[in-house]
Amino acid sequence: MNRFIQIIRYILIFIFAITLFNKLFDYAAFKQQLFLSPLIPPSYMGLIAILTITFESAILIFLIIDKYNMYGFLLSSFLLSLFGFYLLFLVVNFKFNKPCGCGFIFSFLSYSQHIIFNFSFSLLSSLIILLNRKWISPLPQ
Repeated sequence: MNRFIQIIRYILIFIFAITLFNKLFDYAAFKQQLFLSPLIPPSYMGLIAILTITFESAILIFLIIDKYNMYGFLLSSFLLSLFGFYLLFLVVNFKFNKPCGCGFIFSFLSYSQHIIFNFSFSLLSSLIILLNRKWISPLPQ
């Protein structure tokens, strides 16, 4: 089981490192992608860009540091689900087909594949949290 957790952990580190690097390397393009969204008001674009980068950085740090791995899995599950639902909402309600701002491998995925990928890794992160019982403290009685 520990090997499974480590494999998923390294995959998530790779994914978050690549997407974070892409956003930092071409910050202007990342912000421009946000402007294409029909859901985000233009006045919040800068804030959303900074929060996304900050949140992804925190996840990456938590996944890298052994002591905080479970926080990384918890936050990655949340963020991947949030982005998955966001993409699903865009595709279903707006027939959205603009390029994704994640870059790297995600730029080659269709939105359906991207949504499946996000939910799959969100579920894997959640499964790891549930299987790691030593991290989950019992409820007080």
